[in-house]
Parts: sequence; C-alpha cells; structure tokens
Amino acid sequence: MPTIRSMIRGGCCLLAWLALAWPVSAVDWDPHRAAEVEAAYVVNFARYTDWPAATFEYPLEPLVIGVVGPRWLAQGVRIAAAASGGVRGRPVEVVNWRRAPPARLLAQRRLHLLFIDASTDRDPAPLLAVLAGRPVLTVGNGDGFVDRGGMLGLVRSDRRIGFNANPPAIRAAGLTLSSKVLKMAERLAGEAP
Repeated sequence: MPTIRSMIRGGCCLLAWLALAWPVSAVDWDPHRAAEVEAAYVVNFARYTDWPAATFEYPLEPLVIGVVGPRWLAQGVRIAAAASGGVRGRPVEVVNWRRAPPARLLAQRRLHLLFIDASTDRDPAPLLAVLAGRPVLTVGNGDGFVDRGGMLGLVRSDRRIGFNANPPAIRAAGLTLSSKVLKMAERLAGEAP
C-alpha cells in the first residue's frame, strides 16, 4: 500500500513531468536540451509503467534501459535516472548501442525499456519485431514511431516535446502504463475512434 510520502513524491514527479511539455524559450532550445527532456521522459515512462510480476527475478534487480543512439543521449538517461533515485526502488542500468544491435543480441539481452533514437537512420520495425510480445517498453522519437508498432513516440512541435501512445502495443506486451500518462498523450494510435 502506498504511503502518503510516496503518493506526494509521485504527484510531484508527475507535475514536474508535465512541466517538461511546456514550451521552452528559443534561447534554451537546442539539440542537447531536447535530449535532456527526452531522457527525462524515458525515465518517467519507466516510473509509471507496471511490468508483469515474473519480469524481475529478485526484488532489487536493476531496471535495464537500452538506448540505441548517441552516447550523450544514454548519458542523459543515466543522469535522469540518478536524479530520480532509481525507478520504483530499483537501481537503473543503462546499456548503449550507437547503432541498432543485431537482432540475435537484442533477443538475448535482458531489457525492460528500449529507447530508439531517430538519429540512427534505421527503420525501428526490425527491432520492434524482435521485442514483440516481450515485456519491454519501446520508446522512440521520429516520425510515426507508434504507427510502426512502437509503444510511446516522442514528438517535437513548436519548441516543445510531447508524445503519442500505442495502447494496444503496450497491452500486447503485458505492460500497464498509468492512465494519467495515457491521458497526457497527444494521440493514441491503434485505438478505435
């Protein structure tokens, strides 16, 4: 049962996360600032996701976040995770691939969340196909990420970052994302109108 302290901390984190979606001034908007905001989104998505009980073998097993993209982006995820004190009481381990890893390697790697940066210039569909049906939250940026089967796609518009969600893909992986987060999505893909 959640304590009052954990509920307050969770509410404050959600409010801080909402603040990330507000516009940033033109002076502050650069690729590294955008990467910081995306890294914060990745960590917060993990904080508001429930994985099936059998996903973790022991109580303090690290939550493993894979980042396909530049090293500085993976470092941003490490910093955001450290600043939040881990995720749901678990330490966070960040694995970085500068280019898309071979499907065989990805299939063998224990992951809980995979972030695919559009700068890799590869179609994310092969990586998403390898992870289909596994309890791995897939997050990406770039055009149409959720339309290609990704679960959460970060989108930039007018100097702000928001996200689209694909609830059917999330459910198919056995994951549960907080309804509060889903309500913040700009668009829900795969849902009947």
